Amino acid sequence: MPQQNGVSPKLGDVFAVPINESQVGYGQVAGQRFTSYLLAIFKTAYRRGEHPELSRITADDIAFLAESLDAKIWNGDWAIVGNLPPDRSRIRLPVYKVTVGNINSWFVESYDGSQRRPARPDELNVLALRTVVAPVRLEKALQALHGARPWEPTFDQLQYSRVSRPGES
Repeated sequence: MPQQNGVSPKLGDVFAVPINESQVGYGQVAGQRFTSYLLAIFKTAYRRGEHPELSRITADDIAFLAESLDAKIWNGDWAIVGNLPPDRSRIRLPVYKVTVGNINSWFVESYDGSQRRPARPDELNVLALRTVVAPVRLEKALQALHGARPWEPTFDQLQYSRVSRPGES
C-alpha cells in the first residue's frame, strides 16, 4: 500500500492507516492550519485489499480528531486513496483555550485562529489547549481501538467525543 514519498496532503484527502497485518483504517484531512493538519480518523477497520467507496469511509463514525503533521503521508506510510470535501456537518472544527500576552488571560479560539473571545470560567476546565500530536500517536490509537496494541491514557485526549467544538463550550 505504500505510495511515492514526498506527497503533501490536501484538504479532503482520504488516507489508509495500517492497523495490523490484515486490517487498515482510514482518515481524512479535515483542515489545515500553517504546517499542521486536522486529521479525522474513522472507527471502522477494513480488510487489507478491500477498497471501500470514499463516501462509505467518510460517512463512518469518527474515532479520533487531532491536529497533526503530514509525516506519515509524506513518507508513504499512509497512502492517499482519494479526495472528498470534509463534511462540516459531521467534522466540526474544534475550539481551544489559549493565552495571549498575560498567562492569566484565557481566550477561546477557533481552529483557524480567526475568532477569539475571552473564556468564561466554566470553559477553562472543559476546553483543551491547542496541541499538535505526532501522526504515529493517531496510528497507535487506532491500533489500540482495534486491539492490536494496549490502550494508552494519552489516546483519551484524541477521542472525537472529547474534542470541544463550537457551541459546546
